[in-house]
Parts: sequence; C-alpha cells; structure tokens
Amino acid sequence: MKNSLSLIKKELVLQFLSSCSSPLFFSFSALGAQSDFVIQAATYRVVNGVLYFPLDEQYLDYLCMQVLVSFNFHGVPLFFRSVFEREGSEGRVEIGEEIFESDEKSERHFCAIKATICFVGKDGGSTLLKGREGEKFSLFARSRKECAAEFFAGKRRRISLFTIEEKNEVEILYIDEKSLLIGFHTGDARLRKGVSCFVSLCFSLEAEKNIVRKIDLTARAEKIVKSKDDENKSCALLKFSDIQEEDKRFLKEKEAISLRPCYPS
Repeated sequence: MKNSLSLIKKELVLQFLSSCSSPLFFSFSALGAQSDFVIQAATYRVVNGVLYFPLDEQYLDYLCMQVLVSFNFHGVPLFFRSVFEREGSEGRVEIGEEIFESDEKSERHFCAIKATICFVGKDGGSTLLKGREGEKFSLFARSRKECAAEFFAGKRRRISLFTIEEKNEVEILYIDEKSLLIGFHTGDARLRKGVSCFVSLCFSLEAEKNIVRKIDLTARAEKIVKSKDDENKSCALLKFSDIQEEDKRFLKEKEAISLRPCYPS
C-alpha cells in the first residue's frame, strides 16, 4: 500500500534529503536485477532536486536502469522511483516527481551475536561478563537516550542479549560504531566511571555456514547513570577507544541496514 505525499510534505522531505542525514537504499531487485546497495549518510549531496554520490565500480552495471530509492524520514518509510545515471565521476539520480509513503512498518533486520566484556571491578578483581548467542534480536536503535529511558522505566528489550550465569542482570541497550550502552539490574553495577574494558563482539553472518565476524577493541566507561526510581538499575556508557576503521564501517553498515524501510511490492 502506498500514498503519494502532498506538495507541502514533499517540500519538507526535500529539505530533509538536502541535509544528507539519512542513509539511502537503492533497489533494483523489484525491477528485474537481483541487487541493491546502501548510500551512507553524508556521502551524497542534493543539488536542484538531484542526488549525487561517489560512483563505485560495483554500481556501473546498473547505469541507465530504473531504481527504487527508499529511506526513513523521522521513522516514516518513504520511497520514489527514478533512473540510475552517471554524470562525470559521480552517480546521478533525480528525485522523483512523486514521493510515496508506505503504510507498512519499517522492516527490521536481525543479527545473532556473542559478546564478552572484561574489566577490573570495584573490589580490584577482574570481572568478566559474557553474552550468549540465543535468539536473534534487534541490534541497533536510533536513540541511546531513548533506550536508557525505556530501560529505567521498566520496558524490557523484546529479546534480552546479555546474561550472567543464567541471571538476567545485564542488557545491551544500544550499540553503534562509537559506543556501547549496557544496563545493570543489580544494585552493584561493578563498573566505575573511567575504567577501561576489553570488549569482544562476534557477529554471526551466516549461521548455516558458520561464518562470523569478530571485533576486538578496548573501551572506556565514560558515564554511569543510576535510576532515580529503582536503586537496582543503572546504565554504563562504554566509548570505544581503539576500534579499527574497517570495524567502524561494518558497524555503520549494520546500523543503516537495521533502519532500512520496507520495499514496496
């Protein structure tokens, strides 16, 4: 189901696109070719209603083909159809005369993960937190602040990630290429501000083929926030300090895909 935006709404969306703050999803699969790709936020520009972006070699096979461009506008999935063209060294796509809103909810992509966090606790001993790979879960969220607020308000993640010896004491609330937010359910959070941690993340890319992606890094506990209403709850913000560029790109890609709108049929 799709609804064309009014002229006023379309103008607001064009202003939003000009800010280049949302990833764009180019799909050719619905139009004959079995492929699609992501143009990351801040890597494209908008001039007089035309999108310009770096033209990677992998895109050359799709020149002059029809393309469906979809994106999220403040959580609302939108899309338009156009033609994939080239202008000089850049890709070029005119923003369609009509922009449509899908009445379907945004598609959520999932990824299984194992995680380990190791740090020195308040008592001077080494503390090891292990995350078990269980059911799939929503990896990324849009707002770190919103996730913390929901955790303190008692709203639980749809599927909990972190467990410690079968006890549901710690949850990952948010992750991106810069930081990790974890929530403690016990009064003793065992983590102090300024403490350095070793973080190991293992992503299952293709469970059937046992293909995984592992990321090892160090992080610093930048902030510890306690709940005002529940003395047993607290959040710790871990800022990554030595993450590799290739790992940053991987996490940014996962973040973009997790917010991918539904492609209309």
